[in-house]
Amino acid sequence: MLAIFISSILSLYIFISFGIVSEKILKVKFQFTDKVLVGLSVTNTLVSFVSLFLPITISILFIFLLFCSVFLYFEKENLKLLTFGLVHKSIVLIITFPFLLSALIFSLNPPFAYDSGLYHIQSIKWIQEYSVVPGLANLHGRFGFNPNIFTIFALTSLKEIFEQEIFSVNFVIYSTLVIHYINRIYKILKQEGLTNFFLLNSIVLFLILEQFMSLSSPTPDLISIVFPLYILTNLPKNESVVHSELSLENYFSSIILSVYTITVKLATVPLCILILLLMIRYKFEIKKLSIVILVMFLILLPWLIRNVILSGYLIYPFPTIDFFNFDWKAPLGNVISEKLSITGWARNPGEGYKEAAQMKFWEWFPIWWNGISRLNRLFIFISFLSPISIFICGLFKKVKLDFQTSVILFTSWIGAIFWILLAPDIRFGKAFLGISAISPLFYCNFKINFFPIKISKTSKQIILVFIFIVISSFLINRKTYDMCKSFIRENSALFVRPKKIEIPQNLEFKKIQMNHLEIFIPVEGDRCYDYKIPCMPYRNHTLILRGNTLQSGFKYIQN
Repeated sequence: MLAIFISSILSLYIFISFGIVSEKILKVKFQFTDKVLVGLSVTNTLVSFVSLFLPITISILFIFLLFCSVFLYFEKENLKLLTFGLVHKSIVLIITFPFLLSALIFSLNPPFAYDSGLYHIQSIKWIQEYSVVPGLANLHGRFGFNPNIFTIFALTSLKEIFEQEIFSVNFVIYSTLVIHYINRIYKILKQEGLTNFFLLNSIVLFLILEQFMSLSSPTPDLISIVFPLYILTNLPKNESVVHSELSLENYFSSIILSVYTITVKLATVPLCILILLLMIRYKFEIKKLSIVILVMFLILLPWLIRNVILSGYLIYPFPTIDFFNFDWKAPLGNVISEKLSITGWARNPGEGYKEAAQMKFWEWFPIWWNGISRLNRLFIFISFLSPISIFICGLFKKVKLDFQTSVILFTSWIGAIFWILLAPDIRFGKAFLGISAISPLFYCNFKINFFPIKISKTSKQIILVFIFIVISSFLINRKTYDMCKSFIRENSALFVRPKKIEIPQNLEFKKIQMNHLEIFIPVEGDRCYDYKIPCMPYRNHTLILRGNTLQSGFKYIQN
Protein backbone atom coordinates (compact mmCIF):
# COMPACT_ATOMS: atom_id res chain seq x y z
CA MET A 1 0.00 0.00 0.00
CA LEU A 2 2.86 2.36 0.81
CA ALA A 3 4.37 1.92 -2.66
CA ILE A 4 1.02 2.51 -4.41
CA PHE A 5 0.36 5.54 -2.23
CA ILE A 6 3.78 7.12 -2.90
CA SER A 7 3.59 6.46 -6.64
CA SER A 8 0.04 7.89 -6.73
CA ILE A 9 1.02 11.07 -4.88
CA LEU A 10 3.99 11.64 -7.19
CA SER A 11 1.81 10.99 -10.25
CA LEU A 12 -0.89 13.38 -9.04
CA TYR A 13 1.75 16.01 -8.23
CA ILE A 14 3.13 15.84 -11.78
CA PHE A 15 -0.31 15.75 -13.44
CA ILE A 16 -1.59 18.78 -11.53
CA SER A 17 1.62 20.68 -12.28
CA PHE A 18 1.34 20.10 -16.02
CA GLY A 19 -2.38 20.81 -15.83
CA ILE A 20 -1.54 24.28 -14.48
CA VAL A 21 1.19 24.67 -17.13
CA SER A 22 -1.46 23.90 -19.78
CA GLU A 23 -3.75 26.55 -18.30
CA LYS A 24 -0.98 29.13 -18.55
CA ILE A 25 -0.07 28.28 -22.13
CA LEU A 26 -3.64 28.01 -23.43
CA LYS A 27 -4.87 30.94 -21.28
CA VAL A 28 -7.91 29.06 -20.00
CA LYS A 29 -9.09 27.85 -16.59
CA PHE A 30 -9.66 24.16 -15.92
CA GLN A 31 -11.68 22.76 -13.05
CA PHE A 32 -9.82 20.28 -10.82
CA THR A 33 -10.67 17.08 -12.71
CA ASP A 34 -9.77 18.62 -16.07
CA LYS A 35 -6.54 19.90 -14.54
CA VAL A 36 -5.54 16.38 -13.47
CA LEU A 37 -6.58 14.62 -16.69
CA VAL A 38 -5.21 17.26 -19.07
CA GLY A 39 -2.03 17.22 -16.99
CA LEU A 40 -1.87 13.45 -17.45
CA SER A 41 -2.27 13.88 -21.22
CA VAL A 42 0.48 16.51 -21.43
CA THR A 43 2.83 14.52 -19.18
CA ASN A 44 2.26 11.38 -21.24
CA THR A 45 3.00 13.28 -24.45
CA LEU A 46 6.29 14.60 -23.05
CA VAL A 47 7.34 11.20 -21.67
CA SER A 48 6.56 9.50 -25.00
CA PHE A 49 8.73 12.12 -26.72
CA VAL A 50 11.59 11.45 -24.28
CA SER A 51 11.20 7.69 -24.84
CA LEU A 52 12.20 8.21 -28.48
CA PHE A 53 15.73 8.95 -27.30
CA LEU A 54 16.12 7.60 -23.77
CA PRO A 55 14.85 4.76 -21.59
CA ILE A 56 12.31 5.98 -19.03
CA THR A 57 14.18 5.43 -15.76
CA ILE A 58 13.83 6.96 -12.31
CA SER A 59 16.27 9.68 -13.40
CA ILE A 60 13.66 10.93 -15.88
CA LEU A 61 11.08 10.90 -13.07
CA PHE A 62 13.39 13.04 -10.89
CA ILE A 63 13.81 15.55 -13.74
CA PHE A 64 10.01 15.82 -14.09
CA LEU A 65 9.61 16.23 -10.33
CA LEU A 66 12.32 18.91 -10.24
CA PHE A 67 10.64 20.87 -13.02
CA CYS A 68 7.24 20.61 -11.32
CA SER A 69 8.67 21.74 -7.97
CA VAL A 70 10.36 24.80 -9.49
CA PHE A 71 7.22 25.67 -11.46
CA LEU A 72 4.86 25.28 -8.48
CA TYR A 73 7.20 27.43 -6.36
CA PHE A 74 6.20 30.34 -8.58
CA GLU A 75 2.56 29.19 -8.60
CA LYS A 76 1.97 29.05 -4.85
CA GLU A 77 -1.29 30.95 -5.02
CA ASN A 78 -2.71 28.61 -7.63
CA LEU A 79 -1.76 25.62 -5.50
CA LYS A 80 -3.28 27.21 -2.37
CA LEU A 81 -6.57 27.82 -4.17
CA LEU A 82 -6.56 24.22 -5.34
CA THR A 83 -5.99 22.92 -1.80
CA PHE A 84 -8.54 25.36 -0.37
CA GLY A 85 -11.15 24.10 -2.84
CA LEU A 86 -10.57 20.47 -1.85
CA VAL A 87 -10.78 21.25 1.89
CA HIS A 88 -14.18 22.88 1.35
CA LYS A 89 -15.46 19.62 -0.12
CA SER A 90 -14.92 17.75 3.13
CA ILE A 91 -18.34 16.03 3.05
CA VAL A 92 -17.67 14.73 -0.46
CA LEU A 93 -14.23 13.49 0.58
CA ILE A 94 -15.73 11.71 3.59
CA ILE A 95 -18.31 9.99 1.37
CA THR A 96 -15.61 9.09 -1.15
CA PHE A 97 -13.12 7.76 1.40
CA PRO A 98 -14.52 4.18 1.63
CA PHE A 99 -14.43 3.88 -2.17
CA LEU A 100 -10.85 5.10 -2.39
CA LEU A 101 -9.65 2.99 0.52
CA SER A 102 -11.15 -0.17 -0.95
CA ALA A 103 -9.64 0.76 -4.34
CA LEU A 104 -6.23 1.28 -2.76
CA ILE A 105 -6.41 -2.08 -1.01
CA PHE A 106 -7.56 -3.80 -4.18
CA SER A 107 -4.62 -2.25 -6.05
CA LEU A 108 -2.34 -4.45 -3.93
CA ASN A 109 -3.50 -7.48 -5.89
CA PRO A 110 -1.34 -8.84 -8.71
CA PRO A 111 -2.36 -7.76 -12.23
CA PHE A 112 -5.44 -9.79 -13.19
CA ALA A 113 -5.74 -8.84 -16.88
CA TYR A 114 -4.67 -11.67 -19.17
CA ASP A 115 -3.01 -9.18 -21.52
CA SER A 116 -0.85 -7.84 -18.68
CA GLY A 117 1.00 -11.15 -18.62
CA LEU A 118 0.89 -11.35 -22.40
CA TYR A 119 2.39 -7.98 -23.34
CA HIS A 120 1.53 -5.06 -21.00
CA ILE A 121 4.30 -5.65 -18.46
CA GLN A 122 6.81 -6.75 -21.08
CA SER A 123 6.15 -3.55 -23.10
CA ILE A 124 6.72 -1.42 -20.00
CA LYS A 125 9.98 -3.25 -19.28
CA TRP A 126 11.25 -2.40 -22.78
CA ILE A 127 10.34 1.28 -22.23
CA GLN A 128 12.22 1.29 -18.91
CA GLU A 129 15.37 -0.36 -20.24
CA TYR A 130 15.66 0.99 -23.79
CA SER A 131 14.61 3.91 -25.90
CA VAL A 132 12.03 2.93 -28.51
CA VAL A 133 13.31 -0.20 -30.29
CA PRO A 134 12.92 -0.49 -34.09
CA GLY A 135 10.88 -3.50 -35.14
CA LEU A 136 9.92 -4.57 -31.61
CA ALA A 137 6.54 -5.65 -33.03
CA ASN A 138 8.45 -8.39 -34.86
CA LEU A 139 9.43 -9.93 -31.54
CA HIS A 140 5.81 -9.92 -30.36
CA GLY A 141 2.97 -8.60 -32.52
CA ARG A 142 1.22 -7.03 -29.53
CA PHE A 143 4.21 -4.75 -28.83
CA GLY A 144 3.15 -2.82 -31.94
CA PHE A 145 -0.15 -1.77 -30.32
CA ASN A 146 1.76 0.93 -28.43
CA PRO A 147 -0.89 2.19 -25.96
CA ASN A 148 0.40 5.65 -25.07
CA ILE A 149 -0.26 5.14 -21.36
CA PHE A 150 2.57 2.57 -21.11
CA THR A 151 5.23 5.29 -21.02
CA ILE A 152 3.50 6.86 -17.98
CA PHE A 153 3.35 3.47 -16.26
CA ALA A 154 7.09 3.22 -16.88
CA LEU A 155 7.74 6.73 -15.52
CA THR A 156 5.87 6.20 -12.24
CA SER A 157 6.76 2.53 -11.62
CA LEU A 158 9.48 3.31 -9.02
CA LYS A 159 11.10 0.02 -9.97
CA GLU A 160 14.55 1.08 -8.78
CA ILE A 161 13.19 1.85 -5.30
CA PHE A 162 10.79 -1.04 -4.68
CA GLU A 163 12.55 -3.61 -6.91
CA GLN A 164 9.35 -4.25 -8.87
CA GLU A 165 6.99 -2.22 -11.05
CA ILE A 166 4.35 -0.22 -9.17
CA PHE A 167 1.28 0.44 -11.31
CA SER A 168 -0.61 3.36 -9.76
CA VAL A 169 -1.82 5.44 -12.71
CA ASN A 170 -5.16 3.64 -13.07
CA PHE A 171 -5.76 4.14 -9.35
CA VAL A 172 -5.10 7.90 -9.69
CA ILE A 173 -7.50 8.20 -12.65
CA TYR A 174 -10.15 6.07 -10.95
CA SER A 175 -9.94 8.05 -7.69
CA THR A 176 -10.09 11.42 -9.45
CA LEU A 177 -13.22 10.46 -11.38
CA VAL A 178 -14.95 8.84 -8.40
CA ILE A 179 -14.44 12.07 -6.42
CA HIS A 180 -15.66 14.11 -9.41
CA TYR A 181 -18.91 12.20 -9.90
CA ILE A 182 -19.71 11.86 -6.21
CA ASN A 183 -19.23 15.60 -5.90
CA ARG A 184 -21.58 16.21 -8.83
CA ILE A 185 -24.21 13.81 -7.54
CA TYR A 186 -24.07 15.33 -4.06
CA LYS A 187 -24.34 18.85 -5.49
CA ILE A 188 -27.35 17.93 -7.65
CA LEU A 189 -29.10 16.22 -4.73
CA LYS A 190 -28.47 19.15 -2.43
CA GLN A 191 -29.57 21.85 -4.88
CA GLU A 192 -32.17 20.18 -7.10
CA GLY A 193 -33.18 16.82 -5.67
CA LEU A 194 -33.76 13.70 -7.73
CA THR A 195 -33.46 14.88 -11.35
CA ASN A 196 -32.56 13.31 -14.68
CA PHE A 197 -28.98 14.55 -14.23
CA PHE A 198 -28.75 12.92 -10.80
CA LEU A 199 -29.71 9.61 -12.41
CA LEU A 200 -27.39 10.15 -15.40
CA ASN A 201 -24.35 10.87 -13.21
CA SER A 202 -25.20 7.99 -10.87
CA ILE A 203 -25.19 5.55 -13.79
CA VAL A 204 -21.87 6.93 -15.05
CA LEU A 205 -20.44 6.56 -11.53
CA PHE A 206 -21.61 2.96 -11.50
CA LEU A 207 -19.90 2.29 -14.84
CA ILE A 208 -16.67 3.78 -13.46
CA LEU A 209 -16.88 1.77 -10.24
CA GLU A 210 -17.25 -1.33 -12.41
CA GLN A 211 -13.65 -0.83 -13.56
CA PHE A 212 -12.46 -1.83 -10.08
CA MET A 213 -10.88 -5.00 -11.48
CA SER A 214 -8.50 -2.97 -13.68
CA LEU A 215 -6.84 -1.12 -10.81
CA SER A 216 -4.04 -3.59 -10.17
CA SER A 217 -3.18 -4.05 -13.86
CA PRO A 218 -1.28 -1.71 -16.21
CA THR A 219 -4.12 -2.00 -18.71
CA PRO A 220 -5.24 0.73 -21.14
CA ASP A 221 -8.82 -0.57 -20.89
CA LEU A 222 -9.67 1.63 -17.89
CA ILE A 223 -8.86 4.86 -19.72
CA SER A 224 -10.65 3.67 -22.88
CA ILE A 225 -13.85 3.32 -20.81
CA VAL A 226 -13.75 6.11 -18.22
CA PHE A 227 -12.33 8.92 -20.40
CA PRO A 228 -15.09 8.79 -23.07
CA LEU A 229 -17.66 8.60 -20.26
CA TYR A 230 -16.16 11.69 -18.68
CA ILE A 231 -15.72 13.60 -21.94
CA LEU A 232 -19.27 13.01 -23.17
CA THR A 233 -20.95 13.81 -19.84
CA ASN A 234 -18.84 16.90 -19.06
CA LEU A 235 -19.06 19.08 -22.14
CA PRO A 236 -19.02 22.69 -20.89
CA LYS A 237 -22.29 24.43 -20.16
CA ASN A 238 -22.99 28.03 -19.39
CA GLU A 239 -26.29 28.37 -17.60
CA SER A 240 -26.49 32.13 -18.17
CA VAL A 241 -26.23 32.01 -21.96
CA VAL A 242 -27.30 29.76 -24.77
CA HIS A 243 -24.85 27.14 -26.02
CA SER A 244 -24.15 29.09 -29.20
CA GLU A 245 -22.37 31.74 -27.11
CA LEU A 246 -19.79 29.27 -25.87
CA SER A 247 -16.47 29.54 -27.69
CA LEU A 248 -14.02 26.91 -28.86
CA GLU A 249 -11.72 27.53 -25.89
CA ASN A 250 -14.46 26.21 -23.59
CA TYR A 251 -13.95 22.84 -25.30
CA PHE A 252 -10.14 22.78 -25.14
CA SER A 253 -10.06 20.17 -22.37
CA SER A 254 -12.65 17.98 -24.15
CA ILE A 255 -10.62 18.02 -27.37
CA ILE A 256 -7.28 17.39 -25.64
CA LEU A 257 -8.68 14.43 -23.71
CA SER A 258 -10.39 13.02 -26.83
CA VAL A 259 -7.19 13.07 -28.89
CA TYR A 260 -5.18 11.63 -26.02
CA THR A 261 -7.69 8.82 -25.41
CA ILE A 262 -7.38 7.71 -29.03
CA THR A 263 -3.60 7.32 -28.56
CA VAL A 264 -4.28 5.04 -25.60
CA LYS A 265 -6.77 2.76 -27.37
CA LEU A 266 -7.80 2.85 -31.02
CA ALA A 267 -11.24 1.51 -30.08
CA THR A 268 -12.05 5.09 -28.98
CA VAL A 269 -11.37 6.59 -32.44
CA PRO A 270 -15.09 7.59 -32.81
CA LEU A 271 -14.21 10.48 -30.50
CA CYS A 272 -12.88 12.02 -33.72
CA ILE A 273 -16.55 12.70 -34.53
CA LEU A 274 -16.81 14.91 -31.44
CA ILE A 275 -13.63 16.78 -32.35
CA LEU A 276 -14.70 17.26 -35.97
CA LEU A 277 -18.17 18.55 -35.06
CA LEU A 278 -16.70 21.04 -32.58
CA MET A 279 -14.18 22.29 -35.15
CA ILE A 280 -16.95 22.73 -37.73
CA ARG A 281 -19.17 24.49 -35.20
CA TYR A 282 -16.46 27.05 -34.38
CA LYS A 283 -14.73 27.17 -37.78
CA PHE A 284 -14.65 30.96 -37.81
CA GLU A 285 -12.56 31.20 -34.64
CA ILE A 286 -9.39 30.92 -36.72
CA LYS A 287 -6.83 31.66 -33.98
CA LYS A 288 -8.33 29.23 -31.49
CA LEU A 289 -8.82 26.63 -34.22
CA SER A 290 -5.12 26.93 -35.08
CA ILE A 291 -4.23 26.35 -31.43
CA VAL A 292 -6.44 23.25 -31.32
CA ILE A 293 -4.85 21.81 -34.47
CA LEU A 294 -1.35 22.49 -33.11
CA VAL A 295 -2.15 20.85 -29.76
CA MET A 296 -3.65 17.81 -31.50
CA PHE A 297 -0.56 17.51 -33.68
CA LEU A 298 1.80 17.71 -30.67
CA ILE A 299 -0.13 15.00 -28.78
CA LEU A 300 -0.26 12.66 -31.77
CA LEU A 301 3.31 13.20 -33.04
CA PRO A 302 5.39 11.22 -30.48
CA TRP A 303 2.80 8.42 -30.43
CA LEU A 304 2.81 8.15 -34.23
CA ILE A 305 6.62 8.19 -34.34
CA ARG A 306 6.71 5.39 -31.77
CA ASN A 307 4.23 3.45 -33.92
CA VAL A 308 6.45 3.74 -36.98
CA ILE A 309 9.61 2.74 -35.10
CA LEU A 310 7.97 -0.20 -33.31
CA SER A 311 6.16 -1.69 -36.31
CA GLY A 312 6.93 0.28 -39.48
CA TYR A 313 3.28 1.39 -39.73
CA LEU A 314 1.78 4.76 -38.85
CA ILE A 315 -1.23 3.10 -37.17
CA TYR A 316 -0.87 -0.55 -36.20
CA PRO A 317 -2.40 -3.04 -36.96
CA PHE A 318 -4.04 -1.28 -39.94
CA PRO A 319 -1.91 -2.18 -42.98
CA THR A 320 -3.96 -0.03 -45.38
CA ILE A 321 -2.26 3.04 -43.85
CA ASP A 322 1.14 2.20 -45.30
CA PHE A 323 3.67 4.97 -46.08
CA PHE A 324 7.04 3.53 -45.07
CA ASN A 325 9.45 0.81 -46.12
CA PHE A 326 11.97 0.46 -43.30
CA ASP A 327 13.90 -2.79 -42.93
CA TRP A 328 12.27 -3.38 -39.52
CA LYS A 329 8.74 -3.15 -40.94
CA ALA A 330 6.47 -5.97 -39.75
CA PRO A 331 5.50 -8.34 -42.60
CA LEU A 332 2.08 -7.59 -44.11
CA GLY A 333 0.80 -11.08 -43.33
CA ASN A 334 1.66 -10.70 -39.65
CA VAL A 335 -0.13 -7.34 -39.40
CA ILE A 336 -3.26 -8.67 -41.10
CA SER A 337 -3.19 -11.73 -38.82
CA GLU A 338 -2.93 -9.49 -35.73
CA LYS A 339 -5.87 -7.38 -36.88
CA LEU A 340 -8.02 -10.43 -37.68
CA SER A 341 -7.21 -12.03 -34.31
CA ILE A 342 -8.62 -8.98 -32.51
CA THR A 343 -11.79 -8.99 -34.61
CA GLY A 344 -12.23 -12.77 -34.54
CA TRP A 345 -11.65 -13.14 -30.80
CA ALA A 346 -14.18 -10.37 -30.07
CA ARG A 347 -16.78 -12.14 -32.25
CA ASN A 348 -16.17 -15.69 -31.06
CA PRO A 349 -13.54 -16.08 -28.31
CA GLY A 350 -12.04 -19.54 -28.41
CA GLU A 351 -10.82 -21.96 -31.02
CA GLY A 352 -13.16 -20.65 -33.74
CA TYR A 353 -11.90 -17.06 -33.67
CA LYS A 354 -9.97 -17.34 -36.96
CA GLU A 355 -13.06 -18.48 -38.84
CA ALA A 356 -15.20 -15.81 -37.18
CA ALA A 357 -12.82 -13.09 -38.38
CA GLN A 358 -13.51 -14.06 -42.00
CA MET A 359 -17.30 -14.35 -41.68
CA LYS A 360 -19.91 -11.95 -43.02
CA PHE A 361 -21.99 -9.98 -40.54
CA TRP A 362 -25.05 -12.23 -40.82
CA GLU A 363 -22.82 -15.29 -40.27
CA TRP A 364 -20.93 -14.28 -37.15
CA PHE A 365 -23.66 -12.18 -35.48
CA PRO A 366 -25.83 -15.14 -34.33
CA ILE A 367 -22.75 -16.90 -32.91
CA TRP A 368 -21.68 -13.78 -31.06
CA TRP A 369 -25.21 -12.93 -29.87
CA ASN A 370 -25.73 -16.40 -28.42
CA GLY A 371 -22.40 -16.20 -26.66
CA ILE A 372 -23.12 -13.09 -24.58
CA SER A 373 -25.22 -12.87 -21.42
CA ARG A 374 -28.88 -11.79 -21.39
CA LEU A 375 -27.96 -8.70 -19.39
CA ASN A 376 -25.45 -7.65 -22.06
CA ARG A 377 -28.02 -8.32 -24.78
CA LEU A 378 -30.47 -5.98 -23.04
CA PHE A 379 -27.71 -3.39 -22.56
CA ILE A 380 -26.77 -3.50 -26.26
CA PHE A 381 -30.42 -3.43 -27.40
CA ILE A 382 -31.15 -0.31 -25.34
CA SER A 383 -27.89 1.29 -26.49
CA PHE A 384 -28.88 1.07 -30.14
CA LEU A 385 -32.59 1.77 -29.67
CA SER A 386 -32.31 4.92 -27.51
CA PRO A 387 -30.48 7.21 -29.99
CA ILE A 388 -32.64 6.00 -32.89
CA SER A 389 -35.85 6.79 -31.00
CA ILE A 390 -34.51 10.23 -30.08
CA PHE A 391 -33.58 11.09 -33.67
CA ILE A 392 -37.01 9.92 -34.88
CA CYS A 393 -38.73 12.09 -32.26
CA GLY A 394 -36.48 14.97 -33.30
CA LEU A 395 -37.57 14.63 -36.93
CA PHE A 396 -41.22 14.89 -35.86
CA LYS A 397 -40.33 17.78 -33.53
CA LYS A 398 -41.44 15.81 -30.48
CA VAL A 399 -38.15 16.73 -28.80
CA LYS A 400 -35.84 19.68 -29.36
CA LEU A 401 -32.16 18.76 -29.38
CA ASP A 402 -29.51 21.41 -28.80
CA PHE A 403 -26.05 21.26 -30.34
CA GLN A 404 -24.37 19.55 -27.39
CA THR A 405 -27.01 16.85 -26.99
CA SER A 406 -26.89 16.14 -30.73
CA VAL A 407 -23.10 15.85 -30.64
CA ILE A 408 -23.21 13.46 -27.67
CA LEU A 409 -25.90 11.29 -29.26
CA PHE A 410 -24.24 11.17 -32.67
CA THR A 411 -20.74 10.44 -31.28
CA SER A 412 -21.94 7.68 -28.96
CA TRP A 413 -24.13 6.05 -31.61
CA ILE A 414 -21.36 6.07 -34.24
CA GLY A 415 -19.08 4.69 -31.52
CA ALA A 416 -21.50 1.82 -30.89
CA ILE A 417 -21.74 1.02 -34.61
CA PHE A 418 -17.94 1.19 -34.98
CA TRP A 419 -17.61 -1.16 -32.01
CA ILE A 420 -19.98 -3.84 -33.28
CA LEU A 421 -18.45 -3.85 -36.77
CA LEU A 422 -14.79 -3.76 -35.75
CA ALA A 423 -14.44 -5.80 -32.53
CA PRO A 424 -17.65 -6.40 -30.50
CA ASP A 425 -16.03 -7.21 -27.17
CA ILE A 426 -18.03 -5.40 -24.46
CA ARG A 427 -14.93 -3.87 -22.88
CA PHE A 428 -14.01 -2.15 -26.17
CA GLY A 429 -17.34 -0.36 -26.49
CA LYS A 430 -18.72 -0.03 -22.97
CA ALA A 431 -18.32 3.76 -22.87
CA PHE A 432 -20.15 4.44 -26.15
CA LEU A 433 -22.80 1.83 -25.40
CA GLY A 434 -23.31 3.28 -21.93
CA ILE A 435 -23.76 6.84 -23.16
CA SER A 436 -26.11 5.65 -25.93
CA ALA A 437 -28.21 3.70 -23.43
CA ILE A 438 -28.69 6.66 -21.09
CA SER A 439 -28.99 9.26 -23.87
CA PRO A 440 -32.66 10.09 -23.09
CA LEU A 441 -31.49 11.47 -19.74
CA PHE A 442 -29.65 14.27 -21.54
CA TYR A 443 -32.92 15.90 -22.68
CA CYS A 444 -35.79 14.31 -20.69
CA ASN A 445 -35.86 16.81 -17.85
CA PHE A 446 -37.68 15.72 -14.71
CA LYS A 447 -37.49 16.43 -11.01
CA ILE A 448 -38.87 14.62 -7.99
CA ASN A 449 -39.21 16.73 -4.87
CA PHE A 450 -37.24 14.84 -2.26
CA PHE A 451 -38.29 17.05 0.60
CA PRO A 452 -41.98 17.99 0.50
CA ILE A 453 -41.80 18.99 4.20
CA LYS A 454 -39.78 22.06 5.14
CA ILE A 455 -36.70 21.10 7.15
CA SER A 456 -33.49 22.87 8.04
CA LYS A 457 -30.58 22.98 5.59
CA THR A 458 -28.34 21.00 7.97
CA SER A 459 -30.93 18.26 8.42
CA LYS A 460 -31.41 18.11 4.65
CA GLN A 461 -27.65 17.65 4.13
CA ILE A 462 -27.51 14.88 6.73
CA ILE A 463 -30.41 13.06 5.03
CA LEU A 464 -28.80 13.51 1.63
CA VAL A 465 -25.49 12.09 2.85
CA PHE A 466 -27.29 9.13 4.43
CA ILE A 467 -29.29 8.42 1.24
CA PHE A 468 -26.19 8.67 -0.88
CA ILE A 469 -24.27 6.27 1.36
CA VAL A 470 -27.12 3.77 1.12
CA ILE A 471 -27.22 4.10 -2.67
CA SER A 472 -23.42 3.90 -2.91
CA SER A 473 -23.32 0.72 -0.85
CA PHE A 474 -25.27 -1.02 -3.62
CA LEU A 475 -22.82 0.21 -6.24
CA ILE A 476 -19.98 -1.79 -4.70
CA ASN A 477 -20.27 -5.38 -5.78
CA ARG A 478 -20.46 -7.90 -2.94
CA LYS A 479 -17.89 -10.03 -4.71
CA THR A 480 -15.48 -7.09 -4.76
CA TYR A 481 -15.99 -6.53 -1.03
CA ASP A 482 -15.32 -10.19 -0.27
CA MET A 483 -12.18 -10.13 -2.41
CA CYS A 484 -10.85 -7.06 -0.57
CA LYS A 485 -11.64 -8.60 2.82
CA SER A 486 -9.99 -11.88 1.87
CA PHE A 487 -6.97 -10.08 0.48
CA ILE A 488 -6.47 -8.06 3.68
CA ARG A 489 -6.67 -11.22 5.77
CA GLU A 490 -4.28 -13.25 3.63
CA ASN A 491 -1.80 -10.63 2.49
CA SER A 492 -1.25 -8.16 5.32
CA ALA A 493 2.50 -8.48 4.75
CA LEU A 494 2.10 -6.94 1.29
CA PHE A 495 0.93 -3.55 2.55
CA VAL A 496 4.31 -2.04 1.76
CA ARG A 497 4.17 -2.97 -1.93
CA PRO A 498 1.65 -4.77 -4.12
CA LYS A 499 1.81 -8.38 -5.14
CA LYS A 500 3.67 -9.08 -8.37
CA ILE A 501 2.01 -10.86 -11.24
CA GLU A 502 1.99 -14.57 -10.51
CA ILE A 503 4.08 -16.75 -12.82
CA PRO A 504 2.89 -20.39 -12.73
CA GLN A 505 5.32 -22.42 -10.62
CA ASN A 506 5.80 -25.09 -13.28
CA LEU A 507 6.37 -22.59 -16.11
CA GLU A 508 9.89 -22.68 -17.47
CA PHE A 509 11.61 -20.48 -20.04
CA LYS A 510 14.01 -21.87 -22.60
CA LYS A 511 16.87 -19.93 -24.15
CA ILE A 512 17.60 -19.53 -27.83
CA GLN A 513 20.40 -17.66 -29.55
CA MET A 514 19.74 -14.71 -31.84
CA ASN A 515 23.06 -13.53 -33.21
CA HIS A 516 25.10 -13.64 -30.01
CA LEU A 517 22.28 -12.69 -27.62
CA GLU A 518 19.92 -14.86 -25.58
CA ILE A 519 16.16 -14.73 -26.17
CA PHE A 520 13.71 -16.33 -23.71
CA ILE A 521 10.60 -18.26 -24.71
CA PRO A 522 7.95 -19.79 -22.39
CA VAL A 523 7.91 -23.58 -22.70
CA GLU A 524 4.10 -23.55 -22.38
CA GLY A 525 1.62 -20.88 -23.44
CA ASP A 526 2.35 -17.48 -24.93
CA ARG A 527 2.79 -15.25 -21.86
CA CYS A 528 6.11 -13.98 -20.56
CA TYR A 529 4.58 -12.27 -17.48
CA ASP A 530 7.32 -10.10 -15.91
CA TYR A 531 10.17 -12.37 -16.92
CA LYS A 532 13.36 -10.62 -17.97
CA ILE A 533 13.61 -9.28 -21.51
CA PRO A 534 14.00 -10.13 -24.32
CA CYS A 535 11.15 -12.62 -24.17
CA MET A 536 8.99 -13.70 -27.10
CA PRO A 537 5.91 -15.99 -27.17
CA TYR A 538 7.07 -18.35 -29.93
CA ARG A 539 10.29 -19.17 -31.71
CA ASN A 540 10.72 -17.58 -35.12
CA HIS A 541 13.66 -18.76 -37.23
CA THR A 542 13.33 -15.91 -39.74
CA LEU A 543 13.73 -13.17 -37.10
CA ILE A 544 17.15 -11.60 -36.56
CA LEU A 545 18.73 -8.59 -34.87
CA ARG A 546 19.32 -5.52 -37.03
CA GLY A 547 22.67 -4.95 -35.35
CA ASN A 548 24.69 -6.24 -32.42
CA THR A 549 22.49 -5.01 -29.55
CA LEU A 550 18.84 -5.20 -28.53
CA GLN A 551 18.62 -1.43 -29.00
CA SER A 552 19.31 -1.90 -32.71
CA GLY A 553 15.97 -3.72 -33.05
CA PHE A 554 14.59 -6.70 -34.94
CA LYS A 555 13.83 -7.51 -38.54
CA TYR A 556 12.84 -10.46 -40.70
CA ILE A 557 15.26 -12.15 -43.06
CA GLN A 558 14.51 -10.92 -46.57
CA ASN A 559 13.79 -13.64 -49.14
